[in-house]
Amino acid sequence: MGVPGSLREFVGVCGSAWEFEQVCGSAWQFELVCGRSSLTCPHCLKQSNTFDPFLCISLPIPLRQTRALNVTLVFSNKSQRFVRVGLAVPLLGSVQTLRGLLAQEGNINTEQVILVELYSDGFQRSFSDDDDMTSISESDVIFAFQAPAPIPKSSSSRYSGNSSSVITVMHRD
Repeated sequence: MGVPGSLREFVGVCGSAWEFEQVCGSAWQFELVCGRSSLTCPHCLKQSNTFDPFLCISLPIPLRQTRALNVTLVFSNKSQRFVRVGLAVPLLGSVQTLRGLLAQEGNINTEQVILVELYSDGFQRSFSDDDDMTSISESDVIFAFQAPAPIPKSSSSRYSGNSSSVITVMHRD
């Protein structure tokens, strides 16, 4: 006996394994369109094995976890001025993660990374570690400036605040 002509006929055959073996004689067609389910009665412990046809299987599609973001990293030393960095940043998360990725890419300290959005008409906004990554779109022009390393407080310092830093300001006509 040969395999039935249409898929619908073939699926109808999947009612029992014995019928399948009689019609097809091989397992790959069976595994293609029929699934095996097994139920056990909790009272009598009788087990029922059936072969159920399926024409549609729902499979989870993994969601994208990252997105591309281009950032211009501007260094404070004169040997290397700036570099354009393409990063795969998490969709969800904080700007702190982005600062960490940029620090790693530029081989600088995380505390030295200052993230801002700049356009041709000037400064737009700065980002803090608590800001969500969703606040930065792919079309935003993001710059990461390397601030000089913080000046450590000495015990003999007459200032009683946090350590001081120098911030580089750029002006373009």
